Amino acid sequence: MAGGALMSLRRAHDAKPLGKFATVARAGAGRRVLSTYLIALVVGLMVSGCSRGDAFEPLEARDFLERSRGVENATVTTGKLRGTLKSTYFVDVRVRVDSTEGDDRLGAIALRAVQTGWATRIDHAPYGVYLEVSGKPDIDVGELLDGAGLHVQSGIRPSAPVLVSAESLQRRWGKWPGARPDD
Repeated sequence: MAGGALMSLRRAHDAKPLGKFATVARAGAGRRVLSTYLIALVVGLMVSGCSRGDAFEPLEARDFLERSRGVENATVTTGKLRGTLKSTYFVDVRVRVDSTEGDDRLGAIALRAVQTGWATRIDHAPYGVYLEVSGKPDIDVGELLDGAGLHVQSGIRPSAPVLVSAESLQRRWGKWPGARPDD
């Protein structure tokens, strides 16, 4: 009995008051709470990593596009525009093509390029993908993407880069980063 009373006194001494109605033992409960938070953090990182795991790195996206028939060279970069209240992010895809390819092939290249941009990893979800397809003679990218069901904001001149909105990209290929194009 005396040993049990001594244990009760020891527990009461080790307890930390949390207000009028609750106390928590210093040693065990704190470790359990910390363990729970660590497990939640690890699971959260694993889940978020899975959703971004299939995304291209910019150089990988460039190499992927350059393997496409009719593409002479490509550049894929990511950028950030700093605003007064917040920053916005974008992916910039530029593709130089062999203009002797027919319009159907050039349209397929443009669609593949914008999908590759949407599947490219960047710090935060982009507001859209800038796309430029160049060759001789000048190529109107907006016209190439006309039937694709994408919201395209045309540039100053037909051969200028266009901006394809994140909303239309998400409707077509899912939440960013979207699905990679088939090889």
